[in-house]
Amino acid sequence: MAFVLYGIYMIVKSLIFYRVDSKNIKIGIFKTYTYNEVKSIELHSSVPSKFMFFTIYEKGLTIHLKNNKKIYLKEAYYTNFWKLRLHLDNTFGNKQIKISKPVTNSTIAITNKTTSIPFYITLVKIIILIALTSSIILLLDLFITNYLDPGYFIFSTGTFLFLLLFTTQMGYIESSKNYIIIKNLINPFVKKIIPTNDITHTTKETVGGGRNKRTFITIHTVYHKKFKVTIDFISQKREKNIVKQFKKLAIPYKDYT
Repeated sequence: MAFVLYGIYMIVKSLIFYRVDSKNIKIGIFKTYTYNEVKSIELHSSVPSKFMFFTIYEKGLTIHLKNNKKIYLKEAYYTNFWKLRLHLDNTFGNKQIKISKPVTNSTIAITNKTTSIPFYITLVKIIILIALTSSIILLLDLFITNYLDPGYFIFSTGTFLFLLLFTTQMGYIESSKNYIIIKNLINPFVKKIIPTNDITHTTKETVGGGRNKRTFITIHTVYHKKFKVTIDFISQKREKNIVKQFKKLAIPYKDYT
């Protein structure tokens, strides 16, 4: 029972929100620190975190206060953590970094293309389309005639959602002189366009272990936002092509795997 309560406590503790405004740093509901209390900030640091009786280190940022205390903010599970880093960097780093305006022109002249999409990806697309179509038809059947077993609908919908979730971050990279374009392997309409002037460096990292092991190429930007591309399901030839593009554009690349 004690372990269950401790687990609940750790989950609730990990869900604490962070918020910054023009004058204060707010952590959770009760803790507020003014900027006058801050001595310095490490925008990228290893943050200690308690797990049972062990101390593990995660990515985050460290705020050093004038009274020699430290505030640790964990990056994990916060998709907009980069905005917090950007605000603190502009406040204490005096860099006044700005986010580039979104590129709306989809007709960028791509000069560095990758190899053609493999056949099995086309097969996955077809399965997703069939699963989606079947789910719609079976849902209509449930409401109109209820002739077919509801299990078919559950299986079809489950297949669609699983494949959609599984392939969300599967992508590849193409580029032009001034832009990096991240494209989705499954959905050709999903793309992210990043100006090369915004990119500080790129990395290859492995997260997790065993069956949960995932390998990413991460694009790091000057305003601290990260763009991740899963490369577990692309060929070595395509991966080498991506790295070649980075080198051609003089973008630093580091392999941490």
